[in-house]
Formats: sequence, structure tokens, C-alpha cells
Amino acid sequence: MDFREMLIDMLHSVDGAIAASFCGVDGIGVDTVILEKDMEPSETEVEISTMLKMLGEIASNLRAGKVRSFIFEAENFDGIVEKCGDDYFLSILVKPSSNIGKSRYILRKYARKLEKEI
Repeated sequence: MDFREMLIDMLHSVDGAIAASFCGVDGIGVDTVILEKDMEPSETEVEISTMLKMLGEIASNLRAGKVRSFIFEAENFDGIVEKCGDDYFLSILVKPSSNIGKSRYILRKYARKLEKEI
């Protein structure tokens, strides 16, 4: 499967999409597509991977089980992250005005497709 093409398709399915990444939980990116010029792909991948690790530790401390997904909202964009199996995650960054529910649905749909490929 062409991961870049899949990420581009996913971005075009979400109004206000800024970037999408398919990445290992270790922070090493498989592929990232960024529509905003001022973002750095490797920095984005590492930072999201760090958030995932931190949330995993918090979930473990709370005995909540493994983190499957999370959403964060920030001043300049919102982010949604979905695990793909145990070793990868798919993420999308969207403008704050975007429909977060639709964004989450689209992300989950593509994450399930990726799980079948990896």
C-alpha cells in the first residue's frame, strides 16, 4: 500500500486538515504529509509519539489499560491520534474550526485499513 497516497486521501476527506502521519510508537515516521509550510515532519512525529508514551504511563498508573486513541485541542490546531496495532499510530492535525467528530471517524477508518496492511 502507498502510505503517502493514503495520508493524502485522508487529508482530503477532512475539512481543515493540516497534517497526517503514520508513525511507529518509537517516533520514527513511516510517512507524513503536511499541508502547512511551517511544520517539520520529524518534529511532529516525535512529539506525538512522546504524548502517546506519556498517556500510556498515565493510563497504566490509573489501571485503565492500553491507550487506543486520544484527542488534544490547542490554540492553533487540534490533534487526533489512533493506534494501529501495538507498534504504530496514525494521527491527523486539523484547524480548531474543523468537525472533530468527522475527523475522528475518518482517522479511525483509515487506521483500521492500515492495521490490515501491517
